[in-house]
Amino acid sequence: MTKQVQGIRGLFKKRDDVARAVLKNLASRGTGGETEVDAIVEATDIPRLEVVRVFKELEKRACGEFIVGRKGHVSRMRWLVDPQHLLGAATETLHELPTFERDPDADVQDARTPVAGQTDSRVLSDELLVHNFNLRPGLTVSFELPHSLTRVEAGRLARFILSLPFD
Repeated sequence: MTKQVQGIRGLFKKRDDVARAVLKNLASRGTGGETEVDAIVEATDIPRLEVVRVFKELEKRACGEFIVGRKGHVSRMRWLVDPQHLLGAATETLHELPTFERDPDADVQDARTPVAGQTDSRVLSDELLVHNFNLRPGLTVSFELPHSLTRVEAGRLARFILSLPFD
């Protein structure tokens, strides 16, 4: 049995009702690369802070990365293991967790998740996408960005835009 599985079993016993409900819900969902905190809250009626606490505990046990939602993005868990198998590990059915097979373009897709005000994205060429954004009423701005935009590049671009205002 791995340390990871031992940690999950400890969590399951330590936070009995909350952890059990979260892990049962994850087991009933389709396998996915990410799980939103609010999706678990809505499905289980567990308080949001408790779901976040369980996700953070799972992050400590190398099950995934907990991402705090900011600026229009939701708080979520990005899985390193298959979340459907966490309950089996917790209840001693499994002795090792299968890793999650991640789509190599998953991070690129996340970087291009629509944000409030975005109205259109279209392919300019094989390399660039045009993104139209309603900045304010009557003013739409356009960006030509690479199809393969990474999180690091998106962060650099966001910092650049934050440096532009004159006020």
